[in-house]
Parts: sequence; structure tokens; C-alpha cells
Amino acid sequence: MSMLRLMVAFCVTLAVSTEGERFQPRWPWSWEQFPSNFFGANGTGFQNSSQLRFDAKHEFIIYGWQSNRNSHTGTGDEEIWLRGQSAMTKWISGDRPVFVYREGMHCVDWMSDEEPYCHSNYTKGWFQNGNQWDWRNESACEFFLNEVVAKLAADPFIDGVFFDDTDSTGCVYHYLSCNISQQDAADKRSRALAAGKLFSRAIKMLNDAGKYAVISTVNQLRKYTQNMQMTPFLHCCQVTEQEYLTALNATTNGFMRFYEFWMYNVSQSAKYPIGPQPPNNTYGPKSKDFCKEQIQNAIAETSAGIPILVHGTCPSEVSFEFHAASFLMAVEEYSYFGCSDTRNTWYDAGWIWHDLYDQPLGRPLSPAQLTGEYIFTRKFEHLEVVVDCEHFNATITQI
Repeated sequence: MSMLRLMVAFCVTLAVSTEGERFQPRWPWSWEQFPSNFFGANGTGFQNSSQLRFDAKHEFIIYGWQSNRNSHTGTGDEEIWLRGQSAMTKWISGDRPVFVYREGMHCVDWMSDEEPYCHSNYTKGWFQNGNQWDWRNESACEFFLNEVVAKLAADPFIDGVFFDDTDSTGCVYHYLSCNISQQDAADKRSRALAAGKLFSRAIKMLNDAGKYAVISTVNQLRKYTQNMQMTPFLHCCQVTEQEYLTALNATTNGFMRFYEFWMYNVSQSAKYPIGPQPPNNTYGPKSKDFCKEQIQNAIAETSAGIPILVHGTCPSEVSFEFHAASFLMAVEEYSYFGCSDTRNTWYDAGWIWHDLYDQPLGRPLSPAQLTGEYIFTRKFEHLEVVVDCEHFNATITQI
């Protein structure tokens, strides 16, 4: 039996159950447009009109933090900037979806150390002096849902919310050993599961208002392994994909899964080095197995009805083609792709328009096929795509 046939069988178990109907996005989707994504920010204030027109060319638009603050939570002036930009972009782009960023783990500007539900980041990784939400505390959940999510659900100028770092508190920072104590492992596990339940409520609140969500997760959703996480910084997540999907209520809640650093270990093009790896990690730089498994993981998710949003870092057109081709192996309706450079990964200056974005896909003529141990092929009405994970190259040919 081929690997992709096994993937189809797996997709039956990826969904938590078959009961209910998953909420679908309300904006139009067309296979005649390449599903390009822009995910940027000015960093100091409003984008100018030229930048906004560029942003609005993309099929899916996300605005992140808009000032040089540490919180990235969208409070105060950040919230005003994000809302204003979303309104202007909607006016320019028409019916294209516009999302805004909200941090899902750190709560630097929301409340102080003394609050019992915003505890210190004891792993001392990203945002070393920052604090993390503790979603096990219902007071924290109610505050977030009422003060953050409810306002976004009622905002007429956005189509959804990007929630970052939703399960990071359940994982281990890359330079720490996976051999953590049972107490620490149990604490991380309980925090990650509580986060899943909180974001399930947040997604449901948005869906009820006709809006969608993007969920950024560290752990891959296909299977649990210490060797392959979706970002190189964090490892050894203490929850399985099935447990997190159950917590998110994935069968009825409508959300897409975000891939940061898509094909990271293949392209070696991300802004940060991979750093020391956990014990027995077989997915080092230039890993053909990482490439193969990441494509298969994305196929499993989209086949189970969970769209994906992919962000790669592409310092060259060759790198861009490889990133885009690997995404096309898994693309289904409401999945999107974007690639920025390695110097301005999350800011406007890192994004350019690629010729491929002007090419229509056409409907897929079949699922991706694994035609060799590391070679994927897929045909669309207008494109034929090949990815070679062993030699790290790809071709996208117009039909």
C-alpha cells in the first residue's frame, strides 16, 4: 500500500468524530486564482496607500503588530492601527478576507505578575521577561474572551483572527533537554489542553459571528513524535494531535492551521538558526524525511477538512518555487500560501509579488501522488507540479 493511501486511511482518524458540520468560511473561493497570502506589518504605524494596494492584491491578508511594542497583543494604539488598516484594505480589496493578529500565549501588557493567571515564563525562551497566560484559570479565560475575542467578533472590518502560540506552553524550548521532570511534563500537558479548550471557545465565538480563525500550533496535528515539530524552536510537546484536536472541537469549529517556517529544515532559509536539537532528533538541516513528512502532514490535515495557511521564508526564486510546489501538494479550498525573505520575515518589506500568483491553478485533477520514495506529483487543470524531497528541487509547469 502506498504512503498516500495510508494517509487517506489516517485521515479518518484525524477528525475527532463525524457528527456535526464544520463551520465554513463565508468569503468566496476560486481555483482560478492562486491562493496567495500576505502576512505583514509596518512596525511603526500605518501602511501608506501604495503598500495597502499591494497587500490587497493577495487572496488572503493578515495584519500583525503595528508598533515597536513588546506585547504583540493588539492593545491600545496597536488595536486602532490594525482596525484602521483592515477597514482600508477591505475597501480596496472588496471581498478578500482580512484577518488581524492576536497573541495566544504571552500577556505582557494585559496584566501584572501578581495576577494568578498570568504566570512567569519559567523556560526563559522567547520573550524572556514576558508572562504567559494560564488558561487553566477561568478568570483568565473570561477576561480574554470578553475583552479580546468578543470585540473582534463584533468588528465589521475583519473576517477573522490569527491566534499565535496557542499550544507553546505545552512544549520544550529547543536548547533544553526533552528529559524534563514528570511534574514539569504534567504541568505543560495540563496547560496545553486548557489552551485548546480556551481557543475552542474563542473559535466558536468567532464562528457564531460569521468569522473564521487561524490557529498557530507548535505540535504537528498528524501524529505525536519527539523528532518532528512544526517549528524548530520548540520540541517534545506533551499533548498528541488527537488530544489537541479534541480540545479545539475540530469537527464543528471552523479554523485553519498555520505553518510557520514551512520547509524550514529543507531550505535552511529561515531568519534564525535551528540551534541544538533534542536527543535522537533525526530531522537535521537538509532533511529529505522532514520534507516528506511535512507534506504528508499537510495532506492529512487538508484531507480531513482543516485548511492550512503556509508561511515560508524564500531568499530566492528557486527557494520560492520549492516552497510553493510543496504547498500545492496539499492545497484544498481555503488554504493559502505566502513567502517572505529572510531579513524582514514578518514585516511588509519582506514581501514581493511573484509571477506564480498571476497563474490560475484550476481544480485539482487528483490528490498528490507519491511516485517515488521522496517524489510527489500533482496535476491541476492549469498546472503540473513535481516535488523531489531527496534532491530538494521542484517544478511548476503551466499546462
